[in-house]
Amino acid sequence: MPDDVDDLLTQLARRIAEPPPPLTMPNIPGLEIRTIELDLGFEPQWPTPPPLRPPCDHASVDATEAALHVTLPPLLRRLYTEVGDGGYGPGDGIVGVAELVDLHHSYAVELAVEQELGEWPAGLVPFCELDQTLMACIDCSEPAGPIVTFEVEEIDFDEGTGFDEAFAARSPSLEAWLREWLAG
Repeated sequence: MPDDVDDLLTQLARRIAEPPPPLTMPNIPGLEIRTIELDLGFEPQWPTPPPLRPPCDHASVDATEAALHVTLPPLLRRLYTEVGDGGYGPGDGIVGVAELVDLHHSYAVELAVEQELGEWPAGLVPFCELDQTLMACIDCSEPAGPIVTFEVEEIDFDEGTGFDEAFAARSPSLEAWLREWLAG
């Protein structure tokens, strides 16, 4: 199993270090795609992805675990300390280890407690924004780190209902979730 995890870490490091492939037009029989060239008078500046964050040290991970009262799954710890301190993965990418505390506070306290929606599940740490209303959370109560999504749109804030329905199992482990992402 460790060889599989080492292979996954190598694949992740390779994937985030190389630029994304250029977009290509699909080849669909019977469909002709024409292009129009516009002279804008200037060369558009396309956004560049932020540089890869270097890995963090174990002390930073220890401090985050202490603040959250959890033990991060071993693979997540290795990602932070061996691959990079966030910025890669599905959606907007895994957040940096120091950002986990603030992100957890915004969901577990500001949303759940202050909005009187219910109690945020123990050991569940939001760590990757998949889109504007969908957050991937990692279940730190299990070493495999199952992934659970939290969909804000499922909550009826007027009625104060739907909090439990906002959670959905996504993947049995962080490893499976990342392998799915790598496979495209």
